[in-house]
Amino acid sequence: MINKLFIKSTESKEPKPYSPNSLNIFVGPNNSGKSLLLREISQNLANRYSSSPETVLIDGITLSPPPTEFTDTLRKKNEEKKIGAYESYLYFFDENQNDSQIGSIPIQKFNDFLEGKIDDYNSNYYRLFKFAISQNNTLLLSGATRLQSMEPMNFSTLSDTHVSNSVDTLLNDETLFNTMREYIFDAFGLYLEIFIIGGQAKFVLSKKPLPEELRLSVKPAATEFLLSNSYDSSNSSDGRKAYLGILSEIVAGNPNVLLLDEPEAFLHPPLARKLGNVISKFVTSDSEKQVFISTHSADFIMGCFEAHVPLNIIRLTYDNEKSTFKPINQDILIKIMNNPLLKSTNILKAIFYQRVIVTESDSDRAFYEEINSRLLEYKPEWGIKDCLFINAQNKQTTGIIVKTLRSIGVSAIAIVDLDFLKDGKGEFANKYLAPANIPAPSYPGLQSNRTTLKEAFDKLQEEHGSKKPEFMKEKGLDIFKDKNPEIYQMGRDFIDTLNSYGLFPVPIGELESWMKHLSVPGHGSNWLTDIFEKMGDDPTSDDFIKPTENDVWEFISTIKKWFDNPDKKGMAN
Repeated sequence: MINKLFIKSTESKEPKPYSPNSLNIFVGPNNSGKSLLLREISQNLANRYSSSPETVLIDGITLSPPPTEFTDTLRKKNEEKKIGAYESYLYFFDENQNDSQIGSIPIQKFNDFLEGKIDDYNSNYYRLFKFAISQNNTLLLSGATRLQSMEPMNFSTLSDTHVSNSVDTLLNDETLFNTMREYIFDAFGLYLEIFIIGGQAKFVLSKKPLPEELRLSVKPAATEFLLSNSYDSSNSSDGRKAYLGILSEIVAGNPNVLLLDEPEAFLHPPLARKLGNVISKFVTSDSEKQVFISTHSADFIMGCFEAHVPLNIIRLTYDNEKSTFKPINQDILIKIMNNPLLKSTNILKAIFYQRVIVTESDSDRAFYEEINSRLLEYKPEWGIKDCLFINAQNKQTTGIIVKTLRSIGVSAIAIVDLDFLKDGKGEFANKYLAPANIPAPSYPGLQSNRTTLKEAFDKLQEEHGSKKPEFMKEKGLDIFKDKNPEIYQMGRDFIDTLNSYGLFPVPIGELESWMKHLSVPGHGSNWLTDIFEKMGDDPTSDDFIKPTENDVWEFISTIKKWFDNPDKKGMAN
């Protein structure tokens, strides 16, 4: 079992130690290193040579002391072979090469390793120690491997007792076999059976349970029953084969350390969710298993949470040549799962993105997402890559989402209409300033600016004789450009300060104030439908709206600058 991973990170000069538990799940955006991390763990444990391959993420690994059976067997083998100075050195052997000798360690050094006294986890001696313990005990389960789960395999016989695979284990362990059958029936409504053909056996999925008297039988009746009632590798979907391949290794595989890359591959979302639930419950109840998973599926993660068992979720990022490795606080994860507002916003998907933009409503979300899409296509220097757009219930709840995301290391900003200025002193600080992690000493000045701006709008509204509550949003800050340049400049400085912390009020008022040249009236979903129609959906048409140098396009480019700033303000420590 792995005791510690030492992770390279641009956040610190020294590698970060990470203590894994039974279930460890790596999440993060594309190209953040999730799959690479699994491969490097596998390579590190398999390397027994003095020169190791160059790594990007793993600096080293330490193991928990092996079981006494391992050390007793090793000492006994040394005594039997009486190789060289076996009284002062302990020799190791390659189990896959007829126990050929692969190296030796001073007995005192070996005893130190057993006691956890490791002065250099990359020393030649410790590499050999790790290899000897982890050989045949670590498996990197790839997509191709799991798709072979229904192929024929060898099984133990009186003449060959050295077979080691999941079929053989389930042939000889009725309790585990029944556990697997329950999992498979729950997923597919089919019965897991083992079809014996000559000297090999394979998993099949039967529409009917095989009669007990025919189970594990080579009788013609058993063969005929399974041939007429079951699905095998030739007529089973990749999803079924993948699900069976993963669970058979989790439940019955011999490796103690299992590395599982993208378990959701080939699975429909509900099945990925079920798999996450089953793996979580089984692994955390089996003290001899340690599983490391990289995933890009919110459904799989949701299934893990619903198992209500201890698990570690670690978020990896790589952006602007900076890498991070951040375990997500369990309390925050529970909050995400239990808070109705957070659950309803697809917030869990955010852990797989570099950047998140939170808007007031679904109409705002759809509009800004389309604007960004066109920027990425036609003016990519202003577009925001790898960005998820989600919406809150209103402007007052955008902060809850932003604060939660930033607390787990996700770069997130909020876009709010200008009438957020109406929210009073306490609400202004609690709903907007605090969630953006703006320092408290800045509150009085910003609150004073808010009050001044609101009073200026109120005065102007009175002068216009307007009683419309939307006056502030409809006019925007530009109304002061000529009428009161001093107020206008103060407003711009105020908004710039908020922007520097990732809070983006719409300076021209509201969503519906953008693209006025298209002359689209109305509000909300009606406005959205009409503006999308005016923007066009055929890129080859002359009427298709493409980015310009101003308007909402420039607004999104301002948000991009915050995301791209490596020293951005407002992120949680």
